[in-house]
Amino acid sequence: MEKTKTGLSCKLTDEEFREHKEKIRAGLKEGLRDKQEIADGFVYAFHGSDATIEQLVNFIRIERQCCPFFRFELTIRDEKTDILLKITGPEGVKEFLLNELKLR
Repeated sequence: MEKTKTGLSCKLTDEEFREHKEKIRAGLKEGLRDKQEIADGFVYAFHGSDATIEQLVNFIRIERQCCPFFRFELTIRDEKTDILLKITGPEGVKEFLLNELKLR
């Protein structure tokens, strides 16, 4: 994968791994309820189910391998409250997230 203008790039090279990552991202797109821009990234809101927690943990596990510049924070309360995933990073991470992650 090519580097963005910011110099940030994904380390993925294995096609099977890339396909798995895309399936996880597609599942997250379906469950996304809201997105809020913050100074150094975004906060994404998802339905507060156990299934969503599993999806998000798998997503974070994979992203840590290919994009080590991301910082993740999960806020989990009860099932009636949205789960918040905060993704931040160095300068240029917002552009990278918009171009690569494409969550709404």
